[in-house]
Amino acid sequence: NRGDPAPRASVAQHVAAWWGEVISAPKVFCWQQPFRTQAVPDFLTPDSGLRGVVPVHGFVCNRAFWNPQMRRLRGRGIPFISVTLEPVFGSIDHYADIIDAAVTRLQQATGRAPVIVAHSMAQIEETCNRVIWLEKGQIVRAGDDVPGIIDAYLAATGGEPLVREGPKTPLTP
Repeated sequence: NRGDPAPRASVAQHVAAWWGEVISAPKVFCWQQPFRTQAVPDFLTPDSGLRGVVPVHGFVCNRAFWNPQMRRLRGRGIPFISVTLEPVFGSIDHYADIIDAAVTRLQQATGRAPVIVAHSMAQIEETCNRVIWLEKGQIVRAGDDVPGIIDAYLAATGGEPLVREGPKTPLTP
């Protein structure tokens, strides 16, 4: 992104990033994804007073992607339910039902609406009726204008705009 004020990466930084991918990709996609999806089970703590978390992975991944973060959440006593969106090349409408079921289950267990942690803009727009855009731990924008906040985020980060087919049918809060 040429408009990014951060300095350009050096050759050494590019090589280090590439090597990190070479090492981590087989670990993630040849070990964790196929064999470690249930290594960290969902964690529900009724009456903890804490807001739960629903981590949602990206395309062609499953809940094992979040194993390190789920271990940290469990260690802090934060309830969570992580989902696997299957079938892999399925309809985003079906995925919304899976996420909605996790949100409902977690909200019933904790008594509080959970936070959905995700990076797929289409999934966020499909499943959320309120979003928070964070940058280095600071809130950039927050609110219920989900398409507007997503569009602003994508414009600010050089991302491609979302292609929308029709009006969103909001989920029940």
